[in-house]
Amino acid sequence: MKIYAFQLRKTFLSFLLLPLSFVYFILHKIDILIKFLRQESFLNKKIICVGNCVAGGTGKTPFCILLAEILQDNFIFLTKGYGRTAFEDFFVEINQDIDVNKIGDESMILKEHGKLYVSKNRKKAIKNINENIIITDDGMQDLTIKPDIRFVIFDANRGVGNGFLLPSGMLRAPLNSINPSDVIVVTNSKYKTELKCNFERNRIIYTNQKLIYNELLKTKKVIAFSGLGDNNKFFDNLKSETLNVVERVSFSDHYKYSIDDYNCLIRLSEAKNATLLTTQKDYVKLQKFDIMKKISVVYLKFFLSNKDEQYVKNLLKS
Repeated sequence: MKIYAFQLRKTFLSFLLLPLSFVYFILHKIDILIKFLRQESFLNKKIICVGNCVAGGTGKTPFCILLAEILQDNFIFLTKGYGRTAFEDFFVEINQDIDVNKIGDESMILKEHGKLYVSKNRKKAIKNINENIIITDDGMQDLTIKPDIRFVIFDANRGVGNGFLLPSGMLRAPLNSINPSDVIVVTNSKYKTELKCNFERNRIIYTNQKLIYNELLKTKKVIAFSGLGDNNKFFDNLKSETLNVVERVSFSDHYKYSIDDYNCLIRLSEAKNATLLTTQKDYVKLQKFDIMKKISVVYLKFFLSNKDEQYVKNLLKS
């Protein structure tokens, strides 16, 4: 979901939209109540929820992958498969070949790091899963299941925005919906953040990140393109890598690329005599067209400090 400037700071427009945020708040409370009444615990499984209470990309998927690397085995990812066109459930083995339209772009990335179950109904899915540890991607608003651990992700650069609920702000849920036992995860931590003031009762951990790409790109002209919740964050990350980005092309979040889009990008690349560069999330939707491998990919990897990594390991084992 795209974030607008008025959602990041208090402006006339954000105050003008406050009545709509109040309606959103009432509907949100009704939805939470309905789900809470249907909530179910799973005593024989450990449910790890990775979510956020803000709109836009915060880094949930790379953090899920980080947890998978810590756990190593006996876990499975559970996701709704946002943006997919299929309605049925799918169990996907690690690195299984499957159409992106069946499971969604983020699920295509997760399946490279572990088994995956894709379902619109998380509670029903958990009953069909044999693994003891389940990592739910973006499950914070789904109160039909009671998680054992919740990691709540925030981007340090945007924080909580102007502090208002959608649509006048970027909050998907009030900040008081975060429990003292929840772990706050701050991504993009190269930026200073005031988040600590909002969550004095919570444990806060900070991720470091690394962009992985072909180093030869530093000697070439680059056309960067993406379809993310925050395309500018991707472009800024490339800028910090001192890549020679001659043009930026933005698409909407979870954009479904067509062969015409691909051909248009190729023509632009040839006209500028530059290399196309995109994110892994975008490339999984383009690789079926890119037979000649004309598009380069940048991968985002998260790290934790030794202290924070040991804390997460102990938490996952408890």
